[in-house]
Amino acid sequence: MVQAGHSYARKWEEEAYIPAMPAVNYQPQVKGTLRKANIGRSLVIKTILFLFAYALLLVYLCIKSSTLGYQIVGLENDIASLETANHSLECSIAQQTSLKRVEMIATRDLGMHRSNVVAATVCMDVPNQVKVADNSNMASQVAQSENGTLLNIYKNLRRLAIKN
Repeated sequence: MVQAGHSYARKWEEEAYIPAMPAVNYQPQVKGTLRKANIGRSLVIKTILFLFAYALLLVYLCIKSSTLGYQIVGLENDIASLETANHSLECSIAQQTSLKRVEMIATRDLGMHRSNVVAATVCMDVPNQVKVADNSNMASQVAQSENGTLLNIYKNLRRLAIKN
């Protein structure tokens, strides 16, 4: 290996063989001060970033709550309009199914006549007492009851009167 670097040609000037030193990237040490980390500055930056994120969260929550408030108001308006429509439908149903209207249609359109049948009803106060009433009085009693109990009593007594 050493011979590879040596030349056998005759030279008038004889040179001594000096092996080549490998090239080293040597950089001298720079003596300087080390950079100290500023703990206060990083704490301030972290605090500012945290406060910014917190402010964004607050803005988002305020927007969300106001949006939900508007939705609630809209739904309350819808409920009010539906209740008004429901009430008007209930009034219309009550007018169409009133006993006076049914009687008028029966006599005028269907040619029916009012009968003078006597019906017996049971008083609710005394269990075995029977009261006699004509059809017009019975119709007003049925119209006054809300749950139709008088109507059921009237039907049952009518069946009983027919059997006897």
